[in-house]
Amino acid sequence: MKFSSESDLVDAYQSYLQARGIPTRAEVSCGKGFAADLVSRETVWEAKLILDREHLYQAFGQGESYRQFLKRPKLAIFGLSPEVNKAQAVRIAKWLCERHQHLWIGFVDDDKGFVNYCKYYGLIKEKEHVGTHQASK
Repeated sequence: MKFSSESDLVDAYQSYLQARGIPTRAEVSCGKGFAADLVSRETVWEAKLILDREHLYQAFGQGESYRQFLKRPKLAIFGLSPEVNKAQAVRIAKWLCERHQHLWIGFVDDDKGFVNYCKYYGLIKEKEHVGTHQASK
């Protein structure tokens, strides 16, 4: 599964959420030039193209700030699994979720519903290889 940019991933996930009956708004202002990727009634959704160690912690910090600013009870972080050190990323995600009951972290390439939705609507390339990712946001 591959997306050209974090923005493409956010657009696809927003479409997927809305198809599942979860309306969201994109790029919701959190003051002074900061914006949450997606916001629903109860949840701030923070995306990173690749959820490696660095980007998990970055997304958590950003998402928590946005969640508190917007006064939402839940935070969801989503992105693609890293090609290298996936076990480490999964371990960190579980560790964070165990300590923060309001947190959900999803590796979207492991979500068969999302993958099938993206394939059906032509939102991704069929190739299962994810390229190298530089820091986002």
